[in-house]
Parts: sequence; C-alpha cells; structure tokens
Amino acid sequence: MRKYLRLTAQFFADARGTGSVFAICILPMFLALTGLAMDGGMAFTARAQSQAAADAASLAATAILPNDDAQVRLVAYNYANANFDGSVLDTNKTADVVCGKYDAGAFTADTTTGACNNTNNNAVRVITRKTVGTTFLQLIGMKQWNVATDAIATITNKTNSPCVLAKGEFLVNGTAVVSSPSCEFDALKGGFNGPAATIQAKKLCNNSIEYANNLKQCTAADVISTACLQTGTGCPKCYSPLPTTDCTVAKDPYAAILSKYVKTPGTETQLRDNNGNVSQSLSNVTRVLDPGTYGAETFSNSTITLNPGFYIIDGPWYITDNTKLVGTGVTLYFSNSGAAFHLQNNASAELSASDDGSNGAVPGTLMFENPASVGTGQAITLDHADHVFSGLIYLPTRDFTLNSGAQLYNKQDQITLVVNNLRVNSGSLWSFKDYDSQLINPTGSIKMALVH
Repeated sequence: MRKYLRLTAQFFADARGTGSVFAICILPMFLALTGLAMDGGMAFTARAQSQAAADAASLAATAILPNDDAQVRLVAYNYANANFDGSVLDTNKTADVVCGKYDAGAFTADTTTGACNNTNNNAVRVITRKTVGTTFLQLIGMKQWNVATDAIATITNKTNSPCVLAKGEFLVNGTAVVSSPSCEFDALKGGFNGPAATIQAKKLCNNSIEYANNLKQCTAADVISTACLQTGTGCPKCYSPLPTTDCTVAKDPYAAILSKYVKTPGTETQLRDNNGNVSQSLSNVTRVLDPGTYGAETFSNSTITLNPGFYIIDGPWYITDNTKLVGTGVTLYFSNSGAAFHLQNNASAELSASDDGSNGAVPGTLMFENPASVGTGQAITLDHADHVFSGLIYLPTRDFTLNSGAQLYNKQDQITLVVNNLRVNSGSLWSFKDYDSQLINPTGSIKMALVH
C-alpha cells in the first residue's frame, strides 16, 4: 500500500509531458479562433462587396424609374453582378428587386404588376445574397457563411429637362395629333398652323412664335381619346398649354456625354439577296443583322431583325413597303450627313435602346450623330408607317419629320429627342412619354440617395 501511494505521488509530482497535454486541450480552441479570424475576415469582405453591389444596383435601377418591371430588374441584376458576381440570381430577380414608395423614412414595397412603371413609386430595394465557403471553420463543422445585404435608393429631387429640344423650329400642321402630357417641348421657334391640330403637353417653350393660327386652349373636358390616337377621329382640336415665350429654352445637355462614343466606320457589311448576290436593295427577305458598319440600304416587303449592339449607318436606310424592322438594345450611329433613316409605305419599326450599354451599345441611346457635326444632315422621316421607339434620339443637325399616316396606333414612344427642326404634319398621330434614364441624362437632372 505504501508503495502504491509513493508511486501515485511521484506521478502527480512529475511535470514531464504537461505541455503536450495542454497543447492538445487548447488546439481545437486555437484552430477555432484562427478560423474565426480568417474565415470571418473573408465573410466581412464578402459582405462589404455584397453591400456595394446592392448600393450600385439600387441606384442604377432607381435612375430609370418609371419603367417596365422587367427592365428595372434587368438593370439591377446587371449592376449587382458587375460589382459582385452571383449576388443577384436570375431566378431571384422578382423577389430581390422590388419597386415601391419611400416616404417619411420608410419604404413600402409594391409587389403588383407594373409597380416600377407607377409614377407614385420613387424607390427600388435590392437584396444581394452570397454563400461564402469556409476553410478552418470546417474543422468544427461550419462549412459556409450565408451573406445577405440590401439597399434602398430613392429619388430625392428630380428636375424636368425637356422631352423634346428642337434647335430650330417645332412645327405642328393641319390635323396632326401630339399627345405627351408629361413632357416639355423646347424650341427656338414655334409654328402652330391650323385649328384642327391637337397638342397636349406639360409645357410648350419657344423663344418666339413664328405663327399661331386659330389656337384654341384645351379645357378639362378636352381629352385625347383612344379613337383620336388610333384613327384621328373625335380629337378635341386644341392646345394644352398654349405656347409661351416667357421661358428659357434648354441648352444641349448631351453633346459632352455622347462625344466619347463616336466611332470611325469600318468595312461595310455586304448583304445578299435570296439568290446570293450582293445587293443594297433587298426585297422579300428575312434577315438577322449583326452590329457593324452598313452603307445605303433599302428593305422592302421584308423582315429585318437587329441583334443588340452598335450599328454604324454610313448611308441612307429606306424601310419601305410593309417591311418590319425590330431591334432591342441597339444604337444606330449616323456617321455622316448623308446617313439617314426613312420609314415609309406601311412599314413598321420597333426599336429600343440598351439601358445598361450592354453588347457595345451606347447606354440609353437609340440614334445619334457626332455632336461636333456641322451643317445639315439628311432628315429622318416617318411617313405612312407604324413605329415604336425607346431611347434618346440625338440628331441636332437633322430635321425629324412625321408625315401623314405616321402613327403608333395603341402603342407609345418613350423617347428624348434632340433635333434641328421637328415637324409634325397633318394626318400624323404621335403619342409618347419621356425616356428618362440617368445613364444618358446630364448630371443634376435627377438626384438620388441611398436611404438604407
């Protein structure tokens, strides 16, 4: 018994190996703390990136309000993933990009269809999500961090730049109908000829009125009906408001922005007819065109689709005789004074700009010319044809003319227009609203703030 007690006392008195036992005991804690420091640092970095992506996406999406739900979500999706890849999934766009109203420090989501096109809504909330794998923390069973951040951006102050800026004259003739009650028209001179015309705008600002024959001011009872816009019948034949000269015509806000997008024409793309022959006059064809340089072209009785991107138009384009021209996310650059666009004889064109500038297109810009151009470029004419345009049309050296039969039926342009002279002639029916995009609007035209 004494021997046993002596051996026991010697065991507890012997300090050899204590360090190893201690190290074994604290090793899991050490690894956990190291993992927390390293993997936690990665998670904090990911969260910062995710927040930056949410901030950028919400600001970009808010900048284009009001707009189609799908377009707002697409802009948010592109901006979020450009800042932090995979932070907004295509399958989650509807849930993670929500339009609504920000007021008195609170955001109220609007989940109804068309919410982003509702002018009462002034904000967009974007949620970004990311799964971040761990390294050391896997030793204690923690395999990943789930990072989620959100941002809300709202319009704090929005000044209304004109929808239409005519550096020369804004002319309305005969029985023409112009319906754009939310837009301001600015022109150096105004010409309003004929008591049968109908104009409804937010403001008609002219430095001078060249002529104004038999103008009648609209009353509350004078409404532009669907029948008026579709067929020209039952129109109120009045002006609202009456043109005024007690205003300052806006200066060109886009020249500096668009100068950096000017390009030199490349080798012209050669198009071929149905027999395989190179031709600049195609009839009865179906073609899908890719971005590039194109010379003078005539399309008749054809279906032409423009893939998204930047098109250099180096000669006049004639879209005629029942031809259908469509293109989404496109920019048409008129490279010289002879380049032009003529839509006529029951042809139709549905063309829209790229809001985010993808595929080489200019953000928010449907048609433009070199801002340094001088002289007079060939006119853009819309004759007896159906058209729907969306985007900035910047052609300050060219006239833009709508002739009899130029109409939208039950559709609506969404444009900002800068031209030389704007002529809306008898028999044309034109309805549109402003194409309002921060991507092409001058600094200061819209102010936004992150509020969450």
